[in-house]
Amino acid sequence: MNDAPLQRTGVVASARHFPVVFATVALLMCASVCGAMNPDAGIPVADASTSVDSLPPSARPAGVPDGYLVTPNGYFHPDCVQRVGSDERVLADGSIAGPAGQRRASPACIHAHFSKAGTAIGPYDRAQVSDIPGQTATADTLPPTINGYTVSATFVVSNAVPKVFAADMLVPTAPSSAGDQTIYLFPGLEDIEDVQTILQPVLAWNGFGDHAWSVASWNCCKDGTTFHSDPLAVSAGETINGVMTGSNCSGDVCTNWAVSSKRGAESTVLNTQSYGQRFDWVFGAALEVYGVQTCEQQPASALVRFTNERLTGMNGTAIALQPWNGAFFDSLFGSGFDARYNIYCAYQLNYGDAGRQIVILWPH
Repeated sequence: MNDAPLQRTGVVASARHFPVVFATVALLMCASVCGAMNPDAGIPVADASTSVDSLPPSARPAGVPDGYLVTPNGYFHPDCVQRVGSDERVLADGSIAGPAGQRRASPACIHAHFSKAGTAIGPYDRAQVSDIPGQTATADTLPPTINGYTVSATFVVSNAVPKVFAADMLVPTAPSSAGDQTIYLFPGLEDIEDVQTILQPVLAWNGFGDHAWSVASWNCCKDGTTFHSDPLAVSAGETINGVMTGSNCSGDVCTNWAVSSKRGAESTVLNTQSYGQRFDWVFGAALEVYGVQTCEQQPASALVRFTNERLTGMNGTAIALQPWNGAFFDSLFGSGFDARYNIYCAYQLNYGDAGRQIVILWPH
């Protein structure tokens, strides 16, 4: 951990730099391994996944059906959440190839998913998402609960396109009030000009309904489906190395990407596609939560630390980090970012070590 002095900043990113669909990240089981059924909605619910059913009524946006799963990109039908082994690869057509070349189909997602604000989104229509800065729901439509992004630090690479992006995450302490809330922490990559998916190594609290920390690697949400690797249990105080590495590259586009979440010698990897995207939008740090109603439901340490941020270009040379754009998102209504609505935990962003360290913190 780098203990260099930190500078406090809080630059709000331009609204045009926020995509129609966020990325973001949960550790969820796919429908193919789901056994339990919701008798009312008829939707399979993953036994080990965090379901919207576990959230208290005040933390659940109206309109999200029973049995839907909580993910870092909103609420998804279990058929649209696919688990991929580290020895498998997501192909361009959405099928999943095994180590011996065998393929298994990934069911086409025919169900709407729901934004963090609870707005229905067609599986192929990113333009329907409501979590866009400036499009704010009213207090009558959402409960007073934090759902979705709360803080992020990003920049768009101006002079190159990364082939590798890596960052370390220190696993924080568990929430002092550990209910059914879900917390996501991650770095990530998107294409600022053509947002289709986000690559994310994700550290999650209660990502599998386990009330514990775990990591998995994600790519969401091509054609309404989100893919993730097998989860790996981790503990407070451990360092997680998140790495996104492109291969089979031509020009500014790498066809294949490996998203790795590593703890010591153990890792969980998602081998996936770029879908033609050039990943020039860098998320150095993001905090996203669901079902948080008090500050005590976040990590008791009251801070999360990202270190050793580093970028490598297509030619193998290091890309200099640019100034981070800090954004504090609307915690009350679920969309947009505006310091006026940062009323719950007074989030702050501190930077140090020439931009290689990002700390998200809030008062005790």
